[in-house]
Amino acid sequence: MTRSNGGIADVADIRSWAPLPETADELCDVAHDLGVDPKTHLYLGSMATETKIKQLSEDGALAKYKIVHFATHGAVSGEVSRASEPGLLLTPPEQASEIDDGYLNASEIAALKLDADWVILSACNTLVRRRARKRSPGSRARSSMRARARCRSRTGRSIRTLPSSAFTKAVAELKADPKIGRAERCAVRCSP
Repeated sequence: MTRSNGGIADVADIRSWAPLPETADELCDVAHDLGVDPKTHLYLGSMATETKIKQLSEDGALAKYKIVHFATHGAVSGEVSRASEPGLLLTPPEQASEIDDGYLNASEIAALKLDADWVILSACNTLVRRRARKRSPGSRARSSMRARARCRSRTGRSIRTLPSSAFTKAVAELKADPKIGRAERCAVRCSP
């Protein structure tokens, strides 16, 4: 899967964003709550790359996951140098390429082979006002993700890590209770 019309992001710009070490704890906590082995199902630090996500998509492994959880920086169009689409920041490679520049843009997200029951986007800027998203690449990615995920949880603005982490932990606890239906789990809200 190669880059669509989003342009190759500036790797130096991606490296300049503040690290989010708490996201590893967040993902590990959720994995633990769900009974998932972090060693085989989490991609953290140097493994959290665009290449890895695309590889999982291409070989069909990503489509087998019932829960897909991204905990990273989210950027709106123009927020990352040379990237014209919104997207998610991942661990950047040494040298940017068409395949991997450390920025999974909206078109690339839309192209992922995904069939999850639940997609959790624990990142800033994953919701955009209704009028701003019409016919945008970000709108296509969200629509595609909505079509392939039966439930989505996302944070919509710049948030502190603690509320986001508390949100995803609450979501994991709800997921663990089989008496709670999918619609009720989707109704969970976070107030930072």
